This record gives sequence, structure tokens and C-alpha cells, in this order.
Amino acid sequence: NYIFRKGDTAVLIKTADALGVSSYHVAERYRLSALMIIGLITIAAIIFFGRRQGVKALIGLAFTVVVIMKFIVPAILAGMSAFGISVIGTFLILAVGLYLAHGLNRKTSIALLSTSLTVLFALVVGELFVRYSYLFGLGSEAAFYLQIAQQGTPINLRGLLLGAIVIGTLGILDDVTTTQTAAIGELRNANPYLSFRKLYRQGMTIGLTAPITALGAL
Repeated sequence: NYIFRKGDTAVLIKTADALGVSSYHVAERYRLSALMIIGLITIAAIIFFGRRQGVKALIGLAFTVVVIMKFIVPAILAGMSAFGISVIGTFLILAVGLYLAHGLNRKTSIALLSTSLTVLFALVVGELFVRYSYLFGLGSEAAFYLQIAQQGTPINLRGLLLGAIVIGTLGILDDVTTTQTAAIGELRNANPYLSFRKLYRQGMTIGLTAPITALGAL
């Protein structure tokens, strides 16, 4: 279904039959160059608008990639618990990423504590739902190929699924808890006489606005 012109670059897949005869077919367009340009534009925009905080956020992103590629993935391939390794990696990414992007202060510490508690809650709920739904992490083509590629060391796909849920939850909570903490802090500074109950109710109003708007759009 791809239409190519002279000079276009494509990704080819080479296969060989039982007689050793090779054949090739076009898998897709080669997009690495375009993706690199898009990535550079994104990085430039983050640095331009975020200044020093944007640079620190990019360093935190790089640290996240390193933790996943150098710690989480090798440990899982070595046969360690995918769920346990993902949890350790998640909290490592969370602590370093938050303090690096927002500084070592009370607001960041509160956001870290809030995110940690919410991630723990997501762990318990995810475990219960995965067991109740009898999910085994086999619902994708990638999981099928992963099982085929296993050599000697088995990989717990259910643990891998739960680990992915944890890391995915972290990606959402990282921004939400930081923003929520900053909003409550500003409310407190604007009116130091607000009671805990009033702050809680206003915080809930702020926190629920975005999810309800998203549901309405859907």
C-alpha cells in the first residue's frame, strides 16, 4: 500500500526459505531522519520556553530512558521479577525526575509523597483487576513474539503487564501531583486563613476539572 518515488528510502525485511533462497519485501518507510528532526524541534522548544527548568526536565527524561534501558529491561531479561523491578525503577525515576525538574523544596517533597501514595494505590488496584479479569499479558502481538524469543530464562508476562501499568501511571501522576501541589500552595498563600477542609474542597475542584472535561470531550 506504500507509494514510493525515486530517491525514497524504505525498510526491507529479508527472509529465507528452507533452501536458503532469500526474498525481500517492503515493511514501511524509513522515518528515522524525520523523527530526529521532529525530536530536535521539540527539544529546542522545551529549552526556549522552559529555560533552565526545561533543560533540567530534559535531563530527567534522559535519566528515565537510562533507567529503563540499563536497569529495568536487563533485569527483566535476566529473569528477575518484572513487577518488582518496574516498581523499583518507577520510584527511582520519580524521585530523581521530580527533584531535578522542580528543585529540592517542600512543594516537590509533598508532590513526591502524593505521587508515591497514588502509585501504591494503583499497584493494589491494578493487581486486583488483573487477577479478577484473568489477564496474563498475552493480548498483543508483541507478547507473542516475546515468548517466541525467550531462550532459557522465562519472562513473567503478567508481571510485565503490571509493571507497564505502574510506569504508565507514573507518567500521568508526575505532572498532575506537581500541578495540584502548586495550586494548593498558591491558594494557601493568597488566603492563609483557609481551613484544611476548604483547601481540600477547592483542591478537589481543581483536580477534577481536567478529567471531567476530557470525559465530556469523549
